[in-house]
Amino acid sequence: MCALSHLQTAIKATPQDDDRSELLDMLGNLLVDEYKKTRTIKDLDGAIKSFRDAVESTPMEHRDRPRRLSNLGVWLSERSSLTSNSKDLEEAIIRSQQAVDTTPLQSCLRAQVLSNLGIRLSERYRQAGHQDGLNEAIRHLRDATSTCAPPSKDVDRAGLYTNLGLLLYHKYNTTQEMDHLDQAVDSCQKAVDATPAGAKVRAKVLTHLGIMLGARHNRTKVPRDLEDAISHSLQAVKEKSDHPDTEACLNNLALHLGARYGKTRNLGILEETIRYHEKAMEETSQDHLDYAIWANNLGMRLAEMYERTQSGEDLHIAIQYIGIACDRFPKDSPDRSGILNNLGAQYLVKYHKTGQEQDFESAVSNLTEAVTMKAGLPIERIMAARSLGAAMMDKSRWLEALETYNIAFQVLQTLHLRALPRTDQQWILSNLSGLSSNAASCILQVKRPASEALQFLEASRCVITGFAIHSRTDATELRARDQDLCDKYESCRDAISRWGRRYQDAIPHGLDRMNSQDSASLPEKLEELGDIEKRIRRIPGLQRFQLPLSSREMMDLAKRGPIITLNIYIKTG
Repeated sequence: MCALSHLQTAIKATPQDDDRSELLDMLGNLLVDEYKKTRTIKDLDGAIKSFRDAVESTPMEHRDRPRRLSNLGVWLSERSSLTSNSKDLEEAIIRSQQAVDTTPLQSCLRAQVLSNLGIRLSERYRQAGHQDGLNEAIRHLRDATSTCAPPSKDVDRAGLYTNLGLLLYHKYNTTQEMDHLDQAVDSCQKAVDATPAGAKVRAKVLTHLGIMLGARHNRTKVPRDLEDAISHSLQAVKEKSDHPDTEACLNNLALHLGARYGKTRNLGILEETIRYHEKAMEETSQDHLDYAIWANNLGMRLAEMYERTQSGEDLHIAIQYIGIACDRFPKDSPDRSGILNNLGAQYLVKYHKTGQEQDFESAVSNLTEAVTMKAGLPIERIMAARSLGAAMMDKSRWLEALETYNIAFQVLQTLHLRALPRTDQQWILSNLSGLSSNAASCILQVKRPASEALQFLEASRCVITGFAIHSRTDATELRARDQDLCDKYESCRDAISRWGRRYQDAIPHGLDRMNSQDSASLPEKLEELGDIEKRIRRIPGLQRFQLPLSSREMMDLAKRGPIITLNIYIKTG
């Protein structure tokens, strides 16, 4: 603090010249150091003010102006992440762009300012979800990686390739195009190659590469990708000394080993997987969110152990760990819907083993919460509805089952199937007819009109055929009538579909989650979509937009010939 005081005194005594701008820059850096220690917004505010004053005091042609502009952008972005102030992020992007525009093409600084601009743009993509922003961020980072060749000690090549790899990975999650995933793997491999052995960040870089190789294995099923993912993750664990993300490295290694167990069914591999999950929990403070994530993952591995051993103790401990995860996860976190789904599913397993109604009601309670959680991941809500609806039908609780299926179809209607990951597309398409068939059976059981049952079956048929053959849809009709409104509708559905991704039975960790679930924005997007659909249905001829045929419309079709529909329901209870 003494140094800060002396520097502030010197600034007051220095006229508006190069020395003053340099002193202001030094003051900003000292305040940043204080902020890193205290994490108080006051120190960050002071640093930003000093950096801004330094920029304003620096002549337009001064060689340090680009660096100071870029630095100001970095800390404005930091404050935006803390306060959710979009104005700070927009200014950060403007300052970063100014830094790029004023940096000579041959300057050794150019790679860094391009990288900073790319990162700022990626942060805007994370907030707003605009694909153009992600593409622009990738372009700037590509420019940065090409600008920094040949290798220079002044440029963090590993950091550049890591950031580019992460952006390409998130683009893959949006497009599901293998080329983007291949490029992400290639960039992260270059990051590993550029990271010296023993560097503190090496474990994290290896972890990133392992996650992406694991994702590629999930798509291609090439054994080499899984084995490389395990190898890199194991190396990350071995290099974990003084590394702040040790537990994340352990967790990700366990996830890859879990995938190997899924292929081999080797009990020894499952036991090894469980040990690494346990180590991840041991390395994590119990009040940290990661502790809840690791508990969920360990619980699901123990549930797999129960499948092998049929030991009630394994199932009991599995439920215990998943329950810990559920209790400690934020109530409004979209990821919590998946944990509720896991917990409900394991209680159903326990109920089928014990026959105790208490276990059944525990399953119903957790699955119901997952289904009705508006901030929940859409695919998890639909999956939970499938399990809950079937359980209700087995108990002849038809109205409750029907209500559950109604919610599932409402959630499905908010998604753009082609924007979902391939695994989620496959799950929905393979289970959709079963959902609609069960819903139709419930309607008939409670003596509701058969036309209502047909509406469910027709809704399912339209989704499947529309996806399979790109047939003409209501959205096609809307685009012909009002292109701007159609663009808003499709953009909103695409944004909601970004939350469509399911984490299977475990939640991976270790990536800087640019698609991390924002607990506020999903409900807001759903509300926005509802408002847009109301506007659309006020357009003449589009009153039934994205709704199944009404009973009158089906009767009109029947005038051309009888409509015969067979519906089969298999009662399992």
